[in-house]
Formats: sequence, C-alpha cells, structure tokens
Amino acid sequence: LLLQLEVPLPVVCRAARRAAARGVRVVINIAPYAALPADVIALADPVIANEHEAVALAESGAVPGSLLVTYGANGTSWNGRTWSAHSVPRHQVLDTTGAGDAFCGVLAAALALGHDESHAMDAALAAGASAVRRVGAQADPEL
Repeated sequence: LLLQLEVPLPVVCRAARRAAARGVRVVINIAPYAALPADVIALADPVIANEHEAVALAESGAVPGSLLVTYGANGTSWNGRTWSAHSVPRHQVLDTTGAGDAFCGVLAAALALGHDESHAMDAALAAGASAVRRVGAQADPEL
C-alpha cells in the first residue's frame, strides 16, 4: 500500500494500520511533510522522504521500518545504501512535476511484485528520470 500525505492524515493512519494488520507492506511518501503518529511511521517499510522531510522526521523522534531519502538529481539513500540518479542531460529536463510520484509508484509496484530492494530502486530511478523528460505529470506513452 502506497500512501502520501495529500489526503487527510486520519485516512492515512487508518489505511496504514489496517493494511499492516492484514500483512500488507506499507510504503509512505511523507510529502508534503506532516507529523504522523509514531506507530504509523513504524509500520512503513520504507518511509520515502526528501532530505528536508527526513530532517523533520528525525526531529519528530518517530522511527520508520526503513527510511529512503531522495536527493533529486543526486540520487537516493535507503538504509545507508546509496544509488546514483539516472543521468538526464540538462537540456532534456523539461519539468520535474510528477517525478517523485513516478518514483514512488514504480518503487511500490516493484516491491509489491516481490522484487528486491536493488531492482525496485533501479526501476524507480528510471521512472523518475523518464518523468522529467516531458511536461506535466503524464505517463510515457512508450512504456
């Protein structure tokens, strides 16, 4: 179950708790940042945060099942392991709208399909890189 914080927080909390109680993996994109109860954060594997959201999460004292931090064009870190972002020539970056959503969606889908962390990260990074090559949050018609 992939959750993000653009819906009411009580809905996020209830969905995370219900899914986890049924054995469903919970992935939370903690954007836009808002404090969630510590028990909800603990259910997430991973919590996905940009570097600013990761600082706010650390300051809250809540501890996720795992933490994946995104650094835009500088890649990602998940539980201390780093991945480089897929190189996109500067002239090909048309719009970053939807890049984070593409990244999170593909990561969650790959994990749900049973892929390991490395494969899921590679797929998510490719999706994020693909998303910046078009204007708006539209799916790539060639995928």
